[in-house]
Amino acid sequence: MALGSTTVKVALVIEHFDARRGGAEQWTCQFAASLLQRGFQVHVVCKDAAPILPVRSETTPLAIRPDEPPTHHRRQPGKSAARRTSVRPNASGYPSGTPGPPAAVKGKRHPGLVLHELGCCGRLAFAAKAEKLLRTLPVDIIHDMGSGWYADVLQPHDGSRLAQWHQKLWQLPPWRRTIKEFLMAVLPRYRAFRQLMHRQYSDAHRLVIALSRMCAEDLERYNAVPHERIRVIYNGVDTARFDQTACRLLRHSARQSLGVPDQETLLLFVGNDFRRKGLETAVRALGRLRSEGFNAMLAVAGGGPARPYLQLAHQCGVPQRLKMLGPVADILPCYAAADVLVLPTWYDPCSLVVLEAAACGLPSVTTRYNGAGELLRHGVSGMILSDPGDDAQLAAHLRLLMSILVRQEMARQAHKVALRHTLEHNCAQIIDVYREVLGRKRKAA
Repeated sequence: MALGSTTVKVALVIEHFDARRGGAEQWTCQFAASLLQRGFQVHVVCKDAAPILPVRSETTPLAIRPDEPPTHHRRQPGKSAARRTSVRPNASGYPSGTPGPPAAVKGKRHPGLVLHELGCCGRLAFAAKAEKLLRTLPVDIIHDMGSGWYADVLQPHDGSRLAQWHQKLWQLPPWRRTIKEFLMAVLPRYRAFRQLMHRQYSDAHRLVIALSRMCAEDLERYNAVPHERIRVIYNGVDTARFDQTACRLLRHSARQSLGVPDQETLLLFVGNDFRRKGLETAVRALGRLRSEGFNAMLAVAGGGPARPYLQLAHQCGVPQRLKMLGPVADILPCYAAADVLVLPTWYDPCSLVVLEAAACGLPSVTTRYNGAGELLRHGVSGMILSDPGDDAQLAAHLRLLMSILVRQEMARQAHKVALRHTLEHNCAQIIDVYREVLGRKRKAA
């Protein structure tokens, strides 16, 4: 689709254009594919990229066509092919489950996609390199995912990083909190983040997409972004891939592969940052359920240190009830095997896994610090925890979901939520923001 009579050229800016790495990367790859389907020309400015875009069930796989920019815009020579394709796998998976393109799609090109890889560099260096390149590109819209400072539209997928830091501090005991606050004030890493954020939010003409009302309020409170510059657009889920009918067909084999008996209630945790996502609370709640005689297990899909949580499970009396799956190439079988998604997160702008679970027919228990929780009605389409560290409250919520009938009704209502927040709807809302930006540019001209 074109806005008006000409094809619109959009530049997407993200550090890693690779759906295997995390939620922001997965969403950006899906969004790029959606823009291409609508007839946009898409430039991607990144440090590095996966060989192909994610494969959606109703579309043809789209390979990336590297551009031929000046040599200073290309990946630095000497980077090996192994380095180029190595990634930290995403907990929520990569559809092909392979490190490179399937044989069937090797060599294919999509004429609407141009890739600009800037190579390995630091956070501020990437933002500066991206700005230098973007000033030379013939694009109509620059859409940044939170990595740079030169854009028409900024969509920080981490939400307000200052708000996230605040929440992380409250996970610590008072004495450690004081030390951490001092380190955050002096360490170069945090100073670089503050410099980046200042430049991202100081442009009075830049529109900012917040992934939830919570995120919008945080951006106003912590980053001083005026309300009139913020547009709230929730994440969207690919309902063609995350489908409850497909999950029903996979359920028996998926549970067998995980070693989950029919009589067990399988709780599923999906995420890479175990501390921020509240895995400790989930393990403690599992211990409470087991002490009350409930047949429950917890499967954890994601990359992170397993040993502390296995030790915690032993302390809670559930060493055989915790399954640390590690990074999972395809998350769909996990959703198929599970009965409830558990995400007691301390901060998430709008967790995509809640919508994925809902599309797969799973109810979720999450927290008021997850923007996706705004889409759920407590006790109807999900359960909302007020304190991410309160394992007793989490266990109480989960206790209700030990009933098959309660789970089924809540899953039915959750599925309705997913159908209202599809990737297609999400894309259409962002295109409306593009129209707004182009209208402002025309008036300014």
